[in-house]
Amino acid sequence: MMRDIDKYKEGFLKLDFERIQEKYRKKKVIEILNKYKPKKILEIGCGVDSIGNYYNCDLIVVEPCVDFAKKVKNAKVIKDFFENVEFNEEFDFIVVSALLHEIEDVDRFLKKLKKVAKKAIIHINVPNAKSFHKLLGVKIGKLNSIYDKTETHSILQQNMVFDMDRLVSLLQNYGFEIIEKGGYFVKPFSHNQMQKMLECGIIDKRVLDGLYELKELEEFSSEIFVNVRVKGENS
Repeated sequence: MMRDIDKYKEGFLKLDFERIQEKYRKKKVIEILNKYKPKKILEIGCGVDSIGNYYNCDLIVVEPCVDFAKKVKNAKVIKDFFENVEFNEEFDFIVVSALLHEIEDVDRFLKKLKKVAKKAIIHINVPNAKSFHKLLGVKIGKLNSIYDKTETHSILQQNMVFDMDRLVSLLQNYGFEIIEKGGYFVKPFSHNQMQKMLECGIIDKRVLDGLYELKELEEFSSEIFVNVRVKGENS
């Protein structure tokens, strides 16, 4: 059973603070692309803002949401689910941003990703179960466990909850090796609370930028990432 893309789009666009989260998520992806300087990229699920709008390269985007796909610039767009697409070309880099935790058939997805990746570096980012705001939620009784699904999980049809150990273990089990891993953007409170604080002027862009740069609390960042490649393949 495939995800309800129309319902996902509606829920995604209603979460105001997700626009902020998306901005810093994209910032991290672009930082990594500038580090590796790939020429041929596959972006799996571009959301509302493709990397093609920020990074100049030979880009193919696979995006099942027609409205999101229409916003892509400077790229070839395939309007479908990644698992259904056959690729004839090879890629230097593959971006899987804010997606893996939403996949229903992870086994099928990762097997396909391994087949397509070949020698490519793959960037994967997901929400962090050990995010500061989830740890706080447990302490004040809002959550029983950091692995509980929240309202945002339900709205965005998120099926899996990852911390770094779970993410690394899953990928290693499918034959990927970790090149680099980390976290970004410490989010002290829930999306709704962060949005209200912005609207009331309690926090501003300087605070948000500071939360992104707060490397000392990286383990408790709102999102985590890994850069991986197929084990045994060399770039």
